Amino acid sequence: TGEALTLAMQILQECVETTPGHIEKGHEAARLVVLEQFQAIDRELHLQDAPEGDMRRETAELLQDYADRKRERLSGVSHGIEFGIPYLDRRIGGFQPGELILAAGYSSDGKTTLTVQAAWSAAIEQGKNVVFFTTETLRPQVRRKLLARHSKLPIFNLPDGLNTRDLKMGTLPEEGEQMFPEIVRDMTKNPAYGKLYIAQVPRSATLASLELRLARIQREFPVDMVFLDYVALLAPSVR
Repeated sequence: TGEALTLAMQILQECVETTPGHIEKGHEAARLVVLEQFQAIDRELHLQDAPEGDMRRETAELLQDYADRKRERLSGVSHGIEFGIPYLDRRIGGFQPGELILAAGYSSDGKTTLTVQAAWSAAIEQGKNVVFFTTETLRPQVRRKLLARHSKLPIFNLPDGLNTRDLKMGTLPEEGEQMFPEIVRDMTKNPAYGKLYIAQVPRSATLASLELRLARIQREFPVDMVFLDYVALLAPSVR
């Protein structure tokens, strides 16, 4: 960034030969150089891992990859992050590193419930660090849904768990109200659990703005999985 700004100032104040035989000078040239340099910096910062190679030279790697996955399956360890729903995990095998999963459905089909369940399982049952971006559903609603799911753990002896409506209205039955502080303490203080970072997303947000926000969060702790509920409410950054 400093080099780009220094070069731009030199072009603005005096002639600079940027390439052999090509002289840059003045405000417009300086501005274009800054934009080009900043775009190059941005591309480098956000460059994602994109492996390549001749598959015919990867015999050992292919065999080892399958052997590793078979060993994990036989040991009961998932290679990715599971939904926490046995039927889905058997059918799909959970979320694999680097995958983008789109859950589509009509209104009130249970998309948010599915993502809340998967986020809870990833953090609580699997000890993963989760970031949950929410657009349509308010952050307090997502927290109540996660608490309601957590309340169904056998250690709390509440077979039906807590109801999100009761949590919202302050109308928990006596048994649930007595157990509620313990549920909250376990979910927030248990060192065996991963992080559950819930972020409210403004309606004008773009994928680029979320990526920058996620980069900031990533500096605080390693992120294993990201949920976005839901993508249709984001504003497009390009046509």
